[in-house]
Amino acid sequence: MIIGWSLVNNSVLNEVFEFSKQKVNFFKNNGIIEPNVNVALGLQWLIDNPYQGKGVIQKLYFHLEALMKNKYDIVEASVRKNNPAGNAATDKIGMIKIFEDELRVYKIRVIDNPSNKLKGTTVYDIEGLPVAIRTAEIGDEEQLHQLNKLWTKEVIGDDTSKGFLTSLYSTEEFRKIISVGEIAVAEIQTQKTK
Repeated sequence: MIIGWSLVNNSVLNEVFEFSKQKVNFFKNNGIIEPNVNVALGLQWLIDNPYQGKGVIQKLYFHLEALMKNKYDIVEASVRKNNPAGNAATDKIGMIKIFEDELRVYKIRVIDNPSNKLKGTTVYDIEGLPVAIRTAEIGDEEQLHQLNKLWTKEVIGDDTSKGFLTSLYSTEEFRKIISVGEIAVAEIQTQKTK
């Protein structure tokens, strides 16, 4: 059972992609980030409520960073100012603030962690449950969509300020992100889990 994911969105043309692309262009044009860096757009993550605050976000992010290491120089994210949990989580993974406006703080992290080697699936003990962190695979897209749908509908509703997730990705969009290797998942380890 998938309990969370972390992704960057460089392939699905939605509001996150457009917003992130415009902000990155602004940062490059104004000398806030170097114009020649390759930027992973729109860092987002989702962790189901019972597993929040247990270090899953950091484990997911560092797996995702290993996937991005040879593709991008930096990853960017924006966090609403009224989202202290989101700001704390981005701080914990080492993101630094580069800009802010009246609504958001914009952060980046250099993807340059030589100790972060991708080792396939890693299983962690999260309060007695074996949670596997791995690269998403084709076949995961329906579970990812259902978790995304549940979270956006029941938890966030009309208030998109409470986390990194503001988009509902379809199964096809998840499949596209999976196919370019830009999503990591957390799942409860079972006998069937690889």
